Amino acid sequence: MSTVTLALVAMVVLIAAWLQGSVGFGLGMILAPVLALAAPSLLPVTVLLLALVLSGFSAVADRHGVHLRSLAIGIGGRVPGTVLGAWLVARLPQREFALLVAVSVLLGAFFAWRGWQPRNRTRNVLAAGLLSGVMGTATSVGGPPMALVWGASEAQRMRGTLSAFFFIGSLLSLAGLFVFDAVDPQQIRAAVLFAPAMLLGFGLARVTVRHLDQQRTRSIATAASLIGALTVLVTRL
Repeated sequence: MSTVTLALVAMVVLIAAWLQGSVGFGLGMILAPVLALAAPSLLPVTVLLLALVLSGFSAVADRHGVHLRSLAIGIGGRVPGTVLGAWLVARLPQREFALLVAVSVLLGAFFAWRGWQPRNRTRNVLAAGLLSGVMGTATSVGGPPMALVWGASEAQRMRGTLSAFFFIGSLLSLAGLFVFDAVDPQQIRAAVLFAPAMLLGFGLARVTVRHLDQQRTRSIATAASLIGALTVLVTRL
């Protein structure tokens, strides 16, 4: 990547981290389409590594909101989804992989826009965890299914439970990708390079979260990810 592209991606990382730190998701939905255009070889590992660190900090910050039972059920679904997602990464060519990223983001944005809200039942959380495992491991966009099923929760509970889920889920996804030999040192170096921007975004989120309209912020995250996904589709098809 050129210096200008690096600076632009770093800015996207900062904004995406700020949104995820504010509402509990958004990093993958916004950053993945940008990397699919600028540096598809960095997906999904770079985003998963950044999500791992960001989710860890967020889970600690909102630890009192973590709903342990829902978290355990969601992780139960994430495990088999992770295996399938890692297999897809190992098999898909780069162009088809970029298109899969775009389609995953579009589906998440569509359901968020429609306001579809499945009930927070065991089977729904399991199904969301499974889908999140496939999407999160294959494309680094695993937030939408869990945000939908936990979307009616109080703000801190949603942020805390989502953050704990993404921390554990990112660990599982990275382990699965490692087993399928889909982790490249270049992706790790990129994550280290963008880590300061991610941490700055998280810091801004902790300062501004109490002053944000949560619904409006979610709408901003959805709109931004939708634009990115459509751009990927237009340029790759």
